[in-house]
Amino acid sequence: MAMAGFLPFSAIYIELYYIFASVWGHRIYTIYSILFIVFIILLIVTAFITVALTYFQLAAEDHEWWWRSFLCGGSTGLFIYGYCLYYYYARSDMSGFMQTSFFFGYMACICYGFFLMLGAVGFRASLLFVRHIYRSIKCIWGSCLLHSPLLFGKLLSYMIILRVTQYILFLLHKY
Repeated sequence: MAMAGFLPFSAIYIELYYIFASVWGHRIYTIYSILFIVFIILLIVTAFITVALTYFQLAAEDHEWWWRSFLCGGSTGLFIYGYCLYYYYARSDMSGFMQTSFFFGYMACICYGFFLMLGAVGFRASLLFVRHIYRSIKCIWGSCLLHSPLLFGKLLSYMIILRVTQYILFLLHKY
């Protein structure tokens, strides 16, 4: 599950600094179009990672994928909360009991919302994937054939395309 949360988190950690600086600091965030694109990339990467891990789980003949797909998708929320700890102690000037409780209380609620949202995305993507692969199995005379052997290769190529797109967006946001 650590890999399942880390890869989608790596797609958004650059934007998290700017969002935290605008919410908890005194900066203004003005690039909402890049934020929307990064959000879409987050959803797509979460769906693809969860589908890939569900595929590995089904290939190991473990058919109980429901909760694991939800937890793999939602584990990005735990990484976001870990980034909250880093931001509070390394980047912000907040101190005192009230600011600490306010910051960590609200961020716990937001990270829990991300956990639920991305867990639902991961579960739904895995559900569609499992329905697709089991629908494509044809049983003829007692032998079953799977008609989509290149599915994982396609999934991997989509992941590479998303990482390149994320890097291009990073370069555009930097300059």
